[in-house]
Amino acid sequence: MIFTGGSILSPQRSCKNLSKMCLQICLWLFLALTSIVDTLDYKNIISPLGQQVILPCNAPGNMVVLAMQWSRRGLEEYVLNYRDDQLDPEGQDPSYTGRVNLTNTQNGNFSMILMNMMTADIGTYECVAFQRRPGMDYEILSIINLNVSQSDEVSSGAATGRNHLIVSLSVIAGIILVAGILYIYIRYQTNIGSSPSPQYEMTSTSQHV
Repeated sequence: MIFTGGSILSPQRSCKNLSKMCLQICLWLFLALTSIVDTLDYKNIISPLGQQVILPCNAPGNMVVLAMQWSRRGLEEYVLNYRDDQLDPEGQDPSYTGRVNLTNTQNGNFSMILMNMMTADIGTYECVAFQRRPGMDYEILSIINLNVSQSDEVSSGAATGRNHLIVSLSVIAGIILVAGILYIYIRYQTNIGSSPSPQYEMTSTSQHV
């Protein structure tokens, strides 16, 4: 018997409660991961050197964007700043000066134009929108893996996107597998606890000489 807060729970009932709780946690994690994979706009873009490339970014129609920024992972300064309805050069990395612009800021379109693609531009870019909303003042709208169209670079750029997807799906599959094994184990333990104990009848035999 299990005592919880003055009440007594049988092993069978406690196992069932634990089973339900574990399944609810696994379901919550599954929904959270799938929502992240589905909603986050992650793309791989390949561009020839010296050409113009557009990195897409779109905000939801109901989002009020006060400012936005394009950044590149591993780069301390920003690639592009936009606030007060205009580009702001403050904090911009000098290598992007005069080479970046926005396509159209109307209707939540914050796609960035990158001119004269260079090898130094290879990397992962993030489009971040700043908004006035309780509990969350910014949101990542788009993640772009940018690479150049050379044989050795194309394969790595495509592999990066596949690796992210494979990792996400592997985590989801692992959660489902663990939940299934845990559920089977708990049901097995419950069945053992609920099965009646074998009764042995003591019988006496007499031998006649």
